[in-house]
Amino acid sequence: MALFKGLGAKATAAGVGFAMLVAAHSAAADEVSDAKGLVESFYTNLIAENYPPMINMFMPAATAVYTTKYGYGIPDDVFNFTAEEVKEYADMEIPEEYLEYFKGYEELGRDFEILDAKKTGDSVTVTGRVTEDYKLETYKGQNIQTDTFVIKFPYEQPLIASYSGVATFK
Repeated sequence: MALFKGLGAKATAAGVGFAMLVAAHSAAADEVSDAKGLVESFYTNLIAENYPPMINMFMPAATAVYTTKYGYGIPDDVFNFTAEEVKEYADMEIPEEYLEYFKGYEELGRDFEILDAKKTGDSVTVTGRVTEDYKLETYKGQNIQTDTFVIKFPYEQPLIASYSGVATFK
């Protein structure tokens, strides 16, 4: 009888350990799913040009860098900003010298996809891409924007801790 009691305790301990492992895996899967959902919401608002909800997706101390590679001899634009500065940039006018480059520019359509999402430590890194088809006078091309989001979960809510994006006109 004592043999079975000992075996029962071991089986119970193994069961508890297995349940904890399943729960930890489930929590990580939920964080990955939540992070992907945040990035999908970011892209949906980006495409709709609905910027205020996007601003609230960043942690207060978030860092961000965005690079635009125009090609055609136009210098790359590298833009470092904080979450606070995003509020200012959302209403910023495009400088006249850049407007000249885009005379005759017409956006034909935009879509997005999530390329990857991985949990590492206390964050989830999500990689996504927005593809914009455009026409510039007689030329048709694409602006391909590849983004990396590091998502953290303060107070159990997913928020962007850092962002890096590169847009390439082709």
